[in-house]
Amino acid sequence: MLFRHSERLKSLTLDSQISANFAVMSQHNERLPHLASLKIVSDAPHMNEADVDALSSFVASKVKLRRLDIAVPFMCWGQLERFLSAISPPRPLVVLGIKSILFDCGIHELQKIADYVPTTLTGLRMNVSTEINSNLAQAECDAWTQIFKQTTKLGFSHMQDEQASYIPGIHDLIVEIPTLEIIGKDETFYSINRDDSGVAVIIPWFTTKSFSRAKEDFRDEDWEWIMRFHNVHNINI
Repeated sequence: MLFRHSERLKSLTLDSQISANFAVMSQHNERLPHLASLKIVSDAPHMNEADVDALSSFVASKVKLRRLDIAVPFMCWGQLERFLSAISPPRPLVVLGIKSILFDCGIHELQKIADYVPTTLTGLRMNVSTEINSNLAQAECDAWTQIFKQTTKLGFSHMQDEQASYIPGIHDLIVEIPTLEIIGKDETFYSINRDDSGVAVIIPWFTTKSFSRAKEDFRDEDWEWIMRFHNVHNINI
């Protein structure tokens, strides 16, 4: 009903039964041509190939998307790459979120993710599970950093790794990405103020502020939107 009779809809959030949602997407791929914000959050145990195809095709057809946040259990790199390919065509995407709890991502896949990150982003949230040999710790840090360096306008970033692997430190990202204003790592957020010479002052958020995360805290409504419905305090969605 929603897909058939809401042609002017610009923002959509879906949750609950993932396959049911994607079945509707596959049947009404041409609907919602004006959609600018799409958020999908699900605690379903897995995605099948039909789900991935439906999601990828639906997203690829929405050329007006500005905000895209996908929290679904991709099961392998092939599934995630098909979705990433769908966001590659030019579109005015300003914030992107990917939370793929069950997908184990290696160093090669991390390096390839950077190739798909739109250069137009001002906010990027990444949560991908990695299992990488400790001998490749620096390579993994470099791969994560490269993902966030793909855009020259990045003001907000948040990253979380379910395996507690080799994520670059806060200070490293601040140096590598001089446009950052707010950065989050796991459950902790920091505001970044720079003086005229470019020296950064890092201000950690209080725990209550990190937990509640109001629009005013982010300085940008799109950045608050990309974190909405995502509990980073050791409680799954």
